[in-house]
Amino acid sequence: MKNHFLRTVLILLILAVLAAGGVYAAARYGTPDDPLVTLSYLRDVAEREITDRTDGNISAAVTQARTQVQSDTRAAMGVFQPVELTAGQTLSCAAGAEVLLTSGSAVSSGSFTDSTAGEALAAGGSLAVNHLYLAGEDAAVQTAQGASFMVRGDFTVG
Repeated sequence: MKNHFLRTVLILLILAVLAAGGVYAAARYGTPDDPLVTLSYLRDVAEREITDRTDGNISAAVTQARTQVQSDTRAAMGVFQPVELTAGQTLSCAAGAEVLLTSGSAVSSGSFTDSTAGEALAAGGSLAVNHLYLAGEDAAVQTAQGASFMVRGDFTVG
């Protein structure tokens, strides 16, 4: 009888420990802070999130590549591109680029040659409207206010 009572108590103790473990697991896992990973979670949440991020990254890369190809094509074809700068922006030009100020005011840094006047433009000199400038090494143009340009060649706006 004593052996049977001990066996019953031991079985009840084991069941209590297993039940406590089950309650702990149910309370601890599967919460919004620590969700269980299920197939429906992977399909409905994770896959959609990964797909959205990937699509966004691909779209950004395609847009950047398209812009670069258009810029390179225009530069190779020798087509003037209109460029609008707001106050404080800088137009950095590769050597050989041509810059024509159409409106506003701008100041040079680096080396520019005023092809219209046939003279070099000193660093810090103001660009004249409707004069064609040929960019040398480290050539850049800054605006204190808005300005419009026509640019042929490689350039970046910053």
